[in-house]
Amino acid sequence: MEDTFHELARHYDTIMDHIDYDRWVVASSLIGELAPEKDFAHLDIACGTGVLLKKLRQHGMNSLGIDLSLAMVRQATAEPLPAPAGVATMTQLPFPDASFSFLTCVFDSLNFLLDPADLHNAFQEMSRVLKPDGVLYFDVITEAMVTEHFADQEWEEKTGKLRTSWEGSYDSKNRLSTLTVRVGTGSENHVVERVYSPHEILNALEKSGLTLLGEFDAENWKKPGYKTTRVDHVAVKGDAKNLAAAMDKLELRLRGMLKH
Repeated sequence: MEDTFHELARHYDTIMDHIDYDRWVVASSLIGELAPEKDFAHLDIACGTGVLLKKLRQHGMNSLGIDLSLAMVRQATAEPLPAPAGVATMTQLPFPDASFSFLTCVFDSLNFLLDPADLHNAFQEMSRVLKPDGVLYFDVITEAMVTEHFADQEWEEKTGKLRTSWEGSYDSKNRLSTLTVRVGTGSENHVVERVYSPHEILNALEKSGLTLLGEFDAENWKKPGYKTTRVDHVAVKGDAKNLAAAMDKLELRLRGMLKH
């Protein structure tokens, strides 16, 4: 399988230096508190270069990661602060049943699954490796994100001595967003993502045995609206009623924290 990030991986953290990973750290830490405490283990699915994985481990979480890109995993496991990570696809997780209390899959990683059947398979695998009452935290980008920031746009960015050029396009019929990225004078890299509707996500979750606890605008943790560009989701393997009260408290805590 072609490694989409083969050329980008060594520059990835520099290119994404503006990304607020701490927001994901705070959210993941709080959401992880909903998961079963006994023999707690966390898996960061599509961990990329391991930025979130490393930060959570520094906060004391028993975490490891997987990513489809060997180049990205090499960055995650490199010095300094190497993280335990390996190459695997989220549609076929290499772990026994009920291995983890808590799963994360953020930074629109699920949008990289271009076939709806793969979305179903990914959720089924996540459900399989979760313990009973285990918790999943994931996000997806929306059509508003694509049309506002990427579609039919060209731009350049400079971070330190690194210059990148970007070109975005959007196939609204098939809901496929393509970003063409060039680092310096290097070759073009094509990053393709699919926009999934709330109905598709809910249907795939339910068929996998996961129950949605809530979906929130990632910027403020309020109810998503038509201008929402990224949606955070929290799901549980089990009865949502068991975590309803705790989820309400967590929602208010995160909403208050994201105001600042």
